[in-house]
Amino acid sequence: MPKNHPHRLIALLFGAVLLAGPVGNAIAANDDELIGRIVGGGGVFDFTKLNDQGQPLSDQDAVYTIAPWSCLRDNVTGLMWEVKTTDGGLRDQNHTYTWHNPDSDANGGAPGPGDGGDCSGSACGTHAYVEAVNERGLCGASDWRMPTRAELRTIVDYQATFPAIQTAYFPNTVATSFWSSEPNANYPNFAWHTDFKFGLASYYYLKSGPKAVRLVRDIDD
Repeated sequence: MPKNHPHRLIALLFGAVLLAGPVGNAIAANDDELIGRIVGGGGVFDFTKLNDQGQPLSDQDAVYTIAPWSCLRDNVTGLMWEVKTTDGGLRDQNHTYTWHNPDSDANGGAPGPGDGGDCSGSACGTHAYVEAVNERGLCGASDWRMPTRAELRTIVDYQATFPAIQTAYFPNTVATSFWSSEPNANYPNFAWHTDFKFGLASYYYLKSGPKAVRLVRDIDD
């Protein structure tokens, strides 16, 4: 059932204000759209648990340790999120990655190191992880990508800490920072991440610094 949660909108608005500061990039183009969807949805969290083929679980009240799910559909924002695992495999909760994007049009002037984290199943950079997850077809899809800061903020739960997320839907979440897709426009060797310890807004950090990753995709209409 949807959970009334006005703090969901606050998280997105608070982060958007910070992004307008002197060290921020321009506010992501999809911020207004995400805010509109959350406002229109009443500021609630409303997720559907999906199996490894991307189909809804028959029991949406299932407990992860008994009937695990692989992804979540956000019925408010229209995004699908990766759910981390504890099996030591490709998507394990404890894996970290350096920020890496070989696309010169999107990396802010520096690609970042491609294999500087601690992981298994792929090289430990964000680009390699995206490619590995897409190759395996997580939840029946091959268009997974890194999320923007705005998208990460939509799943921050300001009524929770360590981690600042709804663990009933996002189990196996480490209380740490998660990389976004966005480089820092002013400092080529830095990129933006979002805090999931206390639910603080986004900050920038060296691309060579290992951090967690949670992938997202747009849901087909």
